[in-house]
Amino acid sequence: MTDTTFLNSQIIADRCRVIDAVNLIGLAADLRDWSRCRSQFADQVVVDYSSLMGGQAEIIDADALIERWRVFFDAMFEVTQHLITNHCVELDQSSANCISQFVAHHVCLGSDTRWTIAGIYRHKLTNRDGRWNVTSMTMTRSWEEGQRPF
Repeated sequence: MTDTTFLNSQIIADRCRVIDAVNLIGLAADLRDWSRCRSQFADQVVVDYSSLMGGQAEIIDADALIERWRVFFDAMFEVTQHLITNHCVELDQSSANCISQFVAHHVCLGSDTRWTIAGIYRHKLTNRDGRWNVTSMTMTRSWEEGQRPF
């Protein structure tokens, strides 16, 4: 194997790991596998949902973020499905940016109310010992349907 072949295979492997980290956040939340969801984040993360909720981005401890999500999902939703696709990844050896599209379906607890939101995710990740962790997550809403439950 030549140096170029090794480099290309490493780039492909890193790109796949970045996409897996982004996808696993949504999938693990849908499965309510909060420890797996947490494992995709660095210890501190910048989270920005201002396009949906107003306000500004915040820096939060990843454990606190996951607990916030767990409580919110348990109180609000019977089931969710986060579809994240069309990943565009830019990376170097230690950092990556991933822009992707998403559609998130939510069935509200105790009713047949449904809420769907779609938009763009922007994730920043760092590579520590071959493991890619999200350090920043920005959700930009494009559209939504149904009744927002909050």
